Amino acid sequence: MRDLFSTSRHGRGRRWTLGLILAACVLIFVDQSQADDGSSAPRLAGSELRKELESPINVTIPQTRVREVVLRLESLHNVAILLDRRIDPDRLIDVQLTQVTLLEGIEFLANQLEADAALVGGTVVIGPTDKLDRTRTDIVIQHQTLKDSSSEQGQRRLFELFSGKSFRWDNLQTPRELVQSIGEGYGVEVTGLDLIPHDLWAAGEMIDVSAVEALMLAAGQFDLTCQWNEDASIVQLAPAPSRLTIEKELTVNPAILADVFSELSEEVPLADISVEGRRVRVIGSVAEQELIESRLKRNSNGDREPMPDQGPLAKRSFTLKTERTPAIAILRTLEAQGTSVEYDLNVLTAAGVDLSQKVTLSLQKASADEFFQALCEPLRLQFEIEDRTVILTPKP
Repeated sequence: MRDLFSTSRHGRGRRWTLGLILAACVLIFVDQSQADDGSSAPRLAGSELRKELESPINVTIPQTRVREVVLRLESLHNVAILLDRRIDPDRLIDVQLTQVTLLEGIEFLANQLEADAALVGGTVVIGPTDKLDRTRTDIVIQHQTLKDSSSEQGQRRLFELFSGKSFRWDNLQTPRELVQSIGEGYGVEVTGLDLIPHDLWAAGEMIDVSAVEALMLAAGQFDLTCQWNEDASIVQLAPAPSRLTIEKELTVNPAILADVFSELSEEVPLADISVEGRRVRVIGSVAEQELIESRLKRNSNGDREPMPDQGPLAKRSFTLKTERTPAIAILRTLEAQGTSVEYDLNVLTAAGVDLSQKVTLSLQKASADEFFQALCEPLRLQFEIEDRTVILTPKP
């Protein structure tokens, strides 16, 4: 999930805000009676869904329950959003989004909930970061297991299991009944249903999901996994391992990897990264694989997108509201937006400075001095600004 950060220079360029009411925002409020009257068009899927997720939005929804925000976004954009049962749906939040894409807006919403968002099939899922990552990794593993074990006679069966189906359920649906109905939809017998505790779910839906995706989006919310029999006619629910990984091999310029290796070791410490010439073998979760690939791409001269020059830091203004965000994530976002951040990690560590420390900031159109003062004070850092570069050192 990406951390929210914004910079602007005299109104130029893109302004990203969450938790701040700006005059440029457009107030969007959807009457829920319209959302639930059954007359809405079918949810988007495939290329239409991806196009909608990349469309720009301006939204202001002050002090509203999480579930209401989700329902309004679903109704407005005709996109299915699944809220994990471990996310408090009644939590009140402020949502103010200016000129971001719909997907970025949902990711910012998830970040405010200390969660993550990801597209699974045709459904945008919001869930606890580690749990959602494990579920996504489990889905990849199960898909590959089914492919590897399928015989020629089983190819038709495999096609049926991988075909996208949609599931909707009403208020007070029990997840045990939901999982059973998903199995029936694919002609699969589900055993181990007693592992799903009694619960009552609010109305929801999954769009364009495979059998594995549908079962895992439901059962995974109870830390369960699916174990398939040889002909994929029976699936046994079982406790999920605490960590799952997949292996991928990338081809990359060794010099690029050397530039970012220490950064990757810090950001994904559990991933196993080995290098042999131009080949990089990565063993890690889906989210870790995605982060590593994005870092390598960002540092590749051939793929790097040029950053617009926003001018010296002293002439910029900063708008940011974030709660309990690791300082290193804010610094990485600064770098991604064209600011050079210089520090000696060994010196900082020796001085007791922990860049993984979480900070809470609420700034609107702050100067560079005001922004870095607010960021550095709780970290016991001092800063020096030189043109487009900020230099961080420990306080004496």
